[in-house]
Amino acid sequence: MTAGQSLGAVRRAPNVRAAGGSTSPAGRSDSTITARLAELETVIERGMQTFLEVGNALMEIRDQRLYRETHATFEAYCRERWGWTRQHANRQIQAARMAEVLEPMGPIPENERQARAILESLPPEERAQVRDGVVPEKLHWQHIYLSESNEWYTPAKYIESARAVMGGIDVDPASNPQANETVRASVFYTLTDNGLAHDWPGRVWLNPPYGGDQVQFVARLVDQFTDGITTEAVVLVNAHATETTWFAPLWDYPLCFTDHRINFYGRDGIRSTGCTHGSVFVYLGNRGAEFIREFDQWGYCVQRVRP
Repeated sequence: MTAGQSLGAVRRAPNVRAAGGSTSPAGRSDSTITARLAELETVIERGMQTFLEVGNALMEIRDQRLYRETHATFEAYCRERWGWTRQHANRQIQAARMAEVLEPMGPIPENERQARAILESLPPEERAQVRDGVVPEKLHWQHIYLSESNEWYTPAKYIESARAVMGGIDVDPASNPQANETVRASVFYTLTDNGLAHDWPGRVWLNPPYGGDQVQFVARLVDQFTDGITTEAVVLVNAHATETTWFAPLWDYPLCFTDHRINFYGRDGIRSTGCTHGSVFVYLGNRGAEFIREFDQWGYCVQRVRP
């Protein structure tokens, strides 16, 4: 998904193929609409199982006017079928849209409350764009993954692997006091400190903020390493961005693509199950063999081969 595109559903229920019968204003037969409405209502009944599926099901019922099978208005449908106000249903839809924006960037909210809190933390212009179903040109990462409502930390076992390879961690450029209890970097920079404004000497652990600032942090790391300021580094990024321009320099170093999805932790210590992509660890330094031996337990280690 790119900036400016309309949002599509992350998890839609499977489409129902049209059958014969009279047609409706939506261009589908009455039997197809009835079947589709029943299918979507099953999703809502489950979910209450997952707010993403519920929000997307409600959005389709509203936007395709499937509620007209049983009710004159969407408001009446929500009230009589689910005991919800129209405003509550729309909040569910907005939360699903927020999750779709976050989905390409990494961990997504675990529930509607978290998604709504992130949405409300955005600047007014970006908030309006998300509500209109458009991905803003740039989502400010400080309003997402380091916001009061939704901080995410790397599980200790991966950081210990980085420590085993490098022998220690001198700098974490994108952190906070709670995260550094696990990372134990000699120096760490918070959002307020602005890690991009500092040099990163020695051994660096970097789990960059997702969104547009990820590009700047990765570019800064490569520059610091090339200039000899950073001597070693392990950086953790999403594996869905391997075709991008900003990722291209990382192909020059050993990489480990995880064979699983990393469940990051929130500030309350509760593990997230919302990550929808694999991850990749990249090592910069002269201990490539050690990196491969250590990180082989987490996935598939690869290195670029040139002719």
